[in-house]
Amino acid sequence: MDTLRQRAERPLRDFGNWLAALGERVAARPGVEFTLVAGVALAAAGLLALRTSLLSYGNPVFAEPGWDHHAYIAMARDNPFDFHLAPFGWRVGLPWLAKALPFGLQTNFFLIAFAAVVATAVVLYHALKAAGFNRTLALIGLGFLFTLGWAAKFPLQDFWLPDALLFLAVTGALLCILQKRAVAFAIILVLGVTVKEAVIFVVPLYYTLQAKRPFDARLAIRTAAVALPAVAVLVALRLAIPARNDDLGYVATLTPQLQSFRDFIPSYDYYVLLRDIGYHQRLQDYSLETWLLYTSGTWSVPVLALAVIGAIRRPLLALRLSPFLVLVYAQILFALNIERLLVLGFPVMIWLALEGVRHLCDRIGVAAAWFVPLPLVLFVLQFEHPALVPTRFEAETFVFLGWLAIVLAMAPARAAPVA
Repeated sequence: MDTLRQRAERPLRDFGNWLAALGERVAARPGVEFTLVAGVALAAAGLLALRTSLLSYGNPVFAEPGWDHHAYIAMARDNPFDFHLAPFGWRVGLPWLAKALPFGLQTNFFLIAFAAVVATAVVLYHALKAAGFNRTLALIGLGFLFTLGWAAKFPLQDFWLPDALLFLAVTGALLCILQKRAVAFAIILVLGVTVKEAVIFVVPLYYTLQAKRPFDARLAIRTAAVALPAVAVLVALRLAIPARNDDLGYVATLTPQLQSFRDFIPSYDYYVLLRDIGYHQRLQDYSLETWLLYTSGTWSVPVLALAVIGAIRRPLLALRLSPFLVLVYAQILFALNIERLLVLGFPVMIWLALEGVRHLCDRIGVAAAWFVPLPLVLFVLQFEHPALVPTRFEAETFVFLGWLAIVLAMAPARAAPVA
């Protein structure tokens, strides 16, 4: 039996040794590390794009009314500052950039989304390293990003939306916090709020991740100072571009696809949205299907399970990260989407998931390299249905539990130190 186990574990042991040797060579040449990480991200994003049913002009559902892309296309075709349907009209960053690029609008929007997904993966890798993870765990974290369909596949599928740039801004802001780059953090916030206002949710992390005690007056003032320019831009955009959802004369000048938005957002008022969506919809729906959307439907079974383990293992870290997640989850009280909004918390969930991986490695007694193939297998599951974003619950659970079983089965024959 020992001989069979040793034979079974040899490929993974050899892979772990190869990965460790590669890490040593990469450590001596930082430029090589960046190139390799960027190459992995580029290949993963490219494969997703090739195996995803893109919402291009030729897609049968492209012309259907009520889809958000109609608003952003209209803003890019004309003057982004002359569009007054809230909340889209305040998100001028992406349409302005798409209008400025020299190609056709469809090409411009796709290039922006694709480049943002690749850049987000690269920035996330470096943010995880800045958080204290080694290269192997950071690589696993990068892999987890591409297993979250709403974080990687959907921004490529509906490339007209600002989601990809928003994810890049949030991840970049987190990296700036961990590297203590206050000016860069403030600049990213300013640019990010022109893309989508939700980037402001990352501000509390500037305080919680650096605070040495529950209340630090100086740090609180610095946090307010770095956030102030972005808040000023948010206010300026709302003053310069008033919402006219309830102006029937203005709405009549829009295309039929855009006029249908009044069915969902007849008047953009936060109290009304909280009442109609937060109370009458969210707080009245306790179905299992909805709760799955809030949890595994957004994060996948493996990332959610590992994040729970990580939070239990590192409760203080989970507490520091919780304000960001609370704000992310608060979005569903005011907006109709669920997974697409909640997945904004992916940098924090992946961080906690890696803490879970590290804890399992400690307890089982295996190197972190043993978990590298897990996100690779989960990534392949994304190819099953090109038109659908979430992976089947059963498939994710089977892969995750199956991989844990393999690792546990090999563990008794190992005495390798934790990577």
